[in-house]
Amino acid sequence: MLFGKNYTVILSNLIASAVFFTTGLLALWLTLTGRLSASNMDQFTKTITGSLTWVNNAAGGNVILDVVLLIGIAIFVYWIAKKV
Repeated sequence: MLFGKNYTVILSNLIASAVFFTTGLLALWLTLTGRLSASNMDQFTKTITGSLTWVNNAAGGNVILDVVLLIGIAIFVYWIAKKV
């Protein structure tokens, strides 16, 4: 009860608010301690680029895998379109 009125609280909203509150506190703490910056993102960028290169080398140029993935995407899009 708040200001004499009852409000319904949905569990998913309660969980989401807890997650966002925790994330906000973490961002504030990292900012105040000087550890929230984009200057140390070079290693992360290299890791992501290396992973993408590995996947491209493993799957790129493989016609059979490309066709299977294309069919899978088409089925997924069709499934989504049926629900909408």
